[in-house]
Amino acid sequence: MNLRKLLFFSLGIVASIAVEAQNLSQHNWYFGNKGNAIRFNRATNKPFVVTNNAITVGTGGTAVATDPLTGDILFYTDGVNVYNANHQVMPNGSGLNANTGANQPVVLSSKPHDSTKFYIFTNTAHYPTVGSIYIDTVDMNQFGGSTFPSPPLGDVIAKNKAMAGLTGRSEGMIVIPTSTKMDTLWLITHKSGSQDYAVTRIDKTRTFPTTVYTIASNVPPPGQVPISVANFSYNKRLKKLAVSPQNPNADALILNFDETTGALTWDRYIYNTGQPTTTGQSIYNIQWDNAGQYLYISRVGETGINADVFQYDYLNPGNTLVSVLKSPEYRSWGLQLAPDSTIYHIYQTVAGGPY
Repeated sequence: MNLRKLLFFSLGIVASIAVEAQNLSQHNWYFGNKGNAIRFNRATNKPFVVTNNAITVGTGGTAVATDPLTGDILFYTDGVNVYNANHQVMPNGSGLNANTGANQPVVLSSKPHDSTKFYIFTNTAHYPTVGSIYIDTVDMNQFGGSTFPSPPLGDVIAKNKAMAGLTGRSEGMIVIPTSTKMDTLWLITHKSGSQDYAVTRIDKTRTFPTTVYTIASNVPPPGQVPISVANFSYNKRLKKLAVSPQNPNADALILNFDETTGALTWDRYIYNTGQPTTTGQSIYNIQWDNAGQYLYISRVGETGINADVFQYDYLNPGNTLVSVLKSPEYRSWGLQLAPDSTIYHIYQTVAGGPY
């Protein structure tokens, strides 16, 4: 398992999220091609490795539903199969539509006003091939693979329903809840090769209305704005959405997000983050820190371009990008902010090696 604690943040940042840390919904991770998982201690947020998960996954990883009060795993999915807490495929839980080789192939959302149901959103995109978004529904009241009096393990009760208007998508996909209440969430996707970002409202109406925001830069280089998105990362404190493009030589960018209306507007480019790659995308992933001062950008790497992770100072944008790796790796992949306020980094040391 090639996963490193990339960065440690100050005690002040840890203290500032103490109240938020009572939400344990991010305490189970499944990732990588070696069947590994990480869980975080409910009391201390310290990580420990578990190896009892059912699947190995690609670089795109999985989406995990965790009870926010207990930290118990409910289910997880790679976007093709849905596994219950016993690591067995749920009834009707196979054959979902995601492309597991993509960057963000699957995301989850709770169903507003129904704590026992969840939505799974899958994406068929795999750059440069565009994709479509589909929705699946999990009902945790269904017994699934369990037998009374054991608690229910859940069923997939609806599967592979196409989301209206969400075709021609990039790989990037994210669900953002509102800050004050959970009766509204937002699914954000992007039309590949364009300036168009689709914001889909998730609420109790179950109608999923979508608004498209065409984002135009007010600074050069304006020609970079039509892109294909690899990954989104959102910071709730700043209300900023970071966007990593898949196009070679395209710089990462930041958008403003209004959690009340779902509106997206332009903020800035992060200059010099793109590279003129010849074999694929330059930037693989992007991740905010808790405080919203720093963004971390994972550069994939290829012959002649080192795989690396760079730090961008949002509050001091004139500062030079800083490499945070002690030495270059063969390939740099995912970044993820953890409950312990650390950003974790998935990487490969050699061609064909584990990650």
